[in-house]
Amino acid sequence: MQENELDLRSLIKPTDGPVSRHINRRISTRITRIIVTKNVPLTPDEVSVISFLLAIASGIAFYLGMPFLGGILAQISSIIDGVDGELARARGMMTKRGGFLDTMLDRLADITICAGMIVYLAEDGLSLIKLLVGLLAVTGSVLPAYLAAEANARSINVDLFVPPNLRPPASRDVRLFIVLLGGITGLILPSLVLLAAITYINTIMKICLVYYRMRR
Repeated sequence: MQENELDLRSLIKPTDGPVSRHINRRISTRITRIIVTKNVPLTPDEVSVISFLLAIASGIAFYLGMPFLGGILAQISSIIDGVDGELARARGMMTKRGGFLDTMLDRLADITICAGMIVYLAEDGLSLIKLLVGLLAVTGSVLPAYLAAEANARSINVDLFVPPNLRPPASRDVRLFIVLLGGITGLILPSLVLLAAITYINTIMKICLVYYRMRR
């Protein structure tokens, strides 16, 4: 595919969160265009692994007491996370296996980043509040994917039950942007509180609406 044939708008998903739509895609689509037009030998799965390794590095940075670096790496990982799907769509390489790998790596990455932030907080002593907030942030980052998997197993599209204007901004791009802000400001605990709040509000809302509207 030549540069003039690659429409960057065609790489954007309609389900993108606000951070992806207004920030990440402005960078990731240009990275994808370079990969495609320069015939860089990268597959979508390899890009998924690169994004995952950046997220792991983010968690390690928090663990080592470098929150600023941890936040920056988390946001870079978020941007690169968009490249794998764009590359797959641009090169016609979309597969169920690739989607599965991306989802699993994303969950492991989210857990690692949150764990690194919790360890960073524990340097000043791990209180019950910090432990509880950290636990909610970790589980909250996993619950949306689990809910979607359970709903899909019952042939239910969760998003059909929740109007877009009622959904809290809890997509992964938003969560990693919160990590970025927490890292560069040093407000780690408030960031984890916000992560826990938006993910649990989002999950509980979807559970209630799906349960209420689900047939026996």
